[in-house]
Amino acid sequence: MPKPIALPEWASAQNASVVEPTLAKKQQGWVGGELPPAEYFNWWQRLVFTWAQYVNNLTAEVLTWSGVQTFTAPCVHQGADTHSGAEVHTGAETHSGAEVHTGAETHSGGETHSGAEVHTGAETHAGPEVHSGAELHHGAEVHDGGETFNGPAAGGTAIVANGTGPHPGIDASGGAGVPAISARATGSAPAIQGKGDVNTADSDGISGIGGGAGVVGVGSALGSNGVQGIGSGASGWGGAFTGGGGGDGVRAVGGPGGGRGAVFQAGGGGNGEGAMAYGMGVGPGLAATGGAGGGPGVVGQGNGQSQGGIFTGGAGGGTGARGIGGGATGIGVGGFGAPGGSGAGVYGVGSGGGAGGQFVSGAGGPVLALAHAQQPASRGHIAFTAVSGSPALLQDGDLWFDGTALRIRVQGGVRTIAFA
Repeated sequence: MPKPIALPEWASAQNASVVEPTLAKKQQGWVGGELPPAEYFNWWQRLVFTWAQYVNNLTAEVLTWSGVQTFTAPCVHQGADTHSGAEVHTGAETHSGAEVHTGAETHSGGETHSGAEVHTGAETHAGPEVHSGAELHHGAEVHDGGETFNGPAAGGTAIVANGTGPHPGIDASGGAGVPAISARATGSAPAIQGKGDVNTADSDGISGIGGGAGVVGVGSALGSNGVQGIGSGASGWGGAFTGGGGGDGVRAVGGPGGGRGAVFQAGGGGNGEGAMAYGMGVGPGLAATGGAGGGPGVVGQGNGQSQGGIFTGGAGGGTGARGIGGGATGIGVGGFGAPGGSGAGVYGVGSGGGAGGQFVSGAGGPVLALAHAQQPASRGHIAFTAVSGSPALLQDGDLWFDGTALRIRVQGGVRTIAFA
């Protein structure tokens, strides 16, 4: 029904003859044969006009809802709202003004929020929502619908969640094959940033517990990181990943274009490790499997005088590094010195009575296969492949197989090694 154009104005002048009936007369009403006074009628009709004015201006009034409200039609909220009672929202809504919510609410319709909001009551949201304004939520909430949170246009964080005591700021559970939280960064800012309590030693910035993977990060094609962890203080870890049961603590899969599954880099100009892995019980600290096409499981590249990788065995006799070659010709451990330099491809230092390196042959395979990449610039003093050229190019201590016998250079001469 369209809204009436005119209001039922009556007896609005200051000098109008208006008399309000007594309460007893209001309760009794008119009686048969009574002639109603004009002043009574003027009072009644002016009161109707006053209420019509209030209803006509209701949308401009500041209202306080103290009862349970049910809205089934689409709603648009543009002004500042204060909600303190229990509410049920089932229609589509658009919120663009500042709001304060202190009562329990249930939202099942699609909503768009662009204003600043403060929520302190328990809420249940089942419809898809889009949030673009700054919001602060203190109450327990359950969100079952798809929601999108956008930071303020002038810059700022889309969601700030602060846990209390031992409880997380956000507790999210994903569905079958669907992540609990999916965040997409814009520009150079991280999509998700978790800050642990700097005053608590074991406070995690982000904790992921998966039936599959606890945390999954997918980097972009331009080279941005899927997951980046930066430790705080002098000894804080950038990331701590613990596998459950027989599951892996970290599983990193390189991209199809040759991207690395994981890159660990020591921060700043200090001497910190890029990565540190501790095995539990008899399990290895790091287990890496090379690709079926011949890709290595682990690649460590030194910088300047630093080592590409350091592997320290456990005090109980555990192995610092264990390499198991795949297939018929796969290499368990491959070490390559930098071209043109003098660095060793593999360098092992034994501790106590432990060996610096231990190599065990596979079925029918050699114990150790080493070769000169270039002669004589790269010296390994061991070459189990045929060496061509004059022995004068070799150095004392070089060992090689020339296709017929095992030879060694000693004091400028070539000797043949015989096995009894």
